Amino acid sequence: MDTNRSAYQKSYRQKHSEEYRRISISVSNAEYSALKRFAQRENIKVTTLVRDFAFAGLSNTRYVPKGLRSELEQLGFLVRNIANNVNQAAHYSNSLRRVADENGLLQCIKNLEDTVHEFVQNRMKP
Repeated sequence: MDTNRSAYQKSYRQKHSEEYRRISISVSNAEYSALKRFAQRENIKVTTLVRDFAFAGLSNTRYVPKGLRSELEQLGFLVRNIANNVNQAAHYSNSLRRVADENGLLQCIKNLEDTVHEFVQNRMKP
């Protein structure tokens, strides 16, 4: 059994080393502590956090913390509801052949967009 296990592990390590590369970086104790605190808030390992940050940077996106992600999903739901209401108002306006207050609706949507943008920017600050 030991020979089978040994052969299996050797085969596994060989295959793993062909498919994956290990990257090592050095950070100061203060930097590691900051990463560790953030990772604990996200309930993930430091290495996973660093990998996620790296790939977010490669794709020119931002890493979105889990808590903020769920809040943004709720905001998205609310925005879709508002869009549906605006669509219904436009339909009603068209059926009456009378134009609704387009500028008022557009200004409300612009205000909503600005509020969401400000919310995200404030929540993304370290």
